[in-house]
Amino acid sequence: MDSWRFSHHRRLIALSTLLVAVLVAAVVITVHTMRQRQELSANYSAALDLAANSSTLRVAASELFTWQIAGTLGMLEGRPDATDAADPARQQYGDAIRGIDSVLGQLATGPLDTAERAQLDQARAALAELRRLDAAIRTDYASGDETRMRDAARTATTTGIDQYQVVSESLSQLALRLDERAGRLGDENEQVGMQVQLLVVSLAGIMIVALIGLLTWAWQDGRRNRQVISQLSDEAALDPLTAVANRRRWDARLADALRRGRADGTPFTVVLIDLDHFKRFNDTYGHPAGDRQLQAMARLCEDVVRRGDLVARLGGEEFGLLLTASVALDAARVVERMRPLVPGGETFSAGIAEWDGSESATELVARADEALYAAKTAGRDRLQLASR
Repeated sequence: MDSWRFSHHRRLIALSTLLVAVLVAAVVITVHTMRQRQELSANYSAALDLAANSSTLRVAASELFTWQIAGTLGMLEGRPDATDAADPARQQYGDAIRGIDSVLGQLATGPLDTAERAQLDQARAALAELRRLDAAIRTDYASGDETRMRDAARTATTTGIDQYQVVSESLSQLALRLDERAGRLGDENEQVGMQVQLLVVSLAGIMIVALIGLLTWAWQDGRRNRQVISQLSDEAALDPLTAVANRRRWDARLADALRRGRADGTPFTVVLIDLDHFKRFNDTYGHPAGDRQLQAMARLCEDVVRRGDLVARLGGEEFGLLLTASVALDAARVVERMRPLVPGGETFSAGIAEWDGSESATELVARADEALYAAKTAGRDRLQLASR
């Protein structure tokens, strides 16, 4: 009996030890899993933030160059208000500068490694130098002295664009480092499916060099000056992501259509198109896929409109079609041809407004926007004609 009790006691101790070991292992595994999940969540959030900031820097740098060129054109044309604070190009230029400054400031408070922080400091220094140079150009141009104004315009087309290139390269290198960090985090966290694709910026550098050459050539040969100004004006009016018209060109062409309509009664129609559930598409497939979706949508719009009509990206996932010599029913047929061709099986909603012969451009676009809102409210994936 004592032997049995001893054996039973030993088995009880062994079982208890095993149970404690299993309990400890379960606790360890649970704690480890929780830590892994926390790290995955933190890494995923960091990857999203880094990718968003790098994309913002690239877009902001492109917009900065667009409005720098627009302001430079004003100085080349000798407009006295080219550097005024109220000038639209000057306002947009200042907004772009402040936008880049804000992103760099946010990054400065983040967990950057030594190389990233050094690149950040270099980008901030280059941006500060561009602001200083721009302030000097504006002071000279606003002096009213013809010699100083000519010098300011010359500086803007040479040193000013050179310094922009320094800023652009610094921002591109910083964005590249951030993308690499996001890529590494995405690879380490395959469970959340986050992977950031690196963007190539060499084409932007080639474009900048070409524009500098054209501007220099324009100063050397007065007969080519008009050609350079025309080319720069076209590029300043394009959306950098989709290569269709931006809001600046949209507003100008809409004003032209309005003047022509009032002069000879030529009808025209405005179509506002908004991709349905684009945020969900971005969240599901990532921002690079969203950019490709916008580019494909822009190409689709250009394929269905006629020569002389206008396709513009008005912001985010919204596009505008300006259909000249067209009534609302013509525009509806164009939109219906587009609906089954949207890339990726996505859908869009559209608002259509035909000019009533007396309203302003703002009133016309507002009617189209109300029709778009009605299409969205009615369930999306449809078009809506605006009421008069």
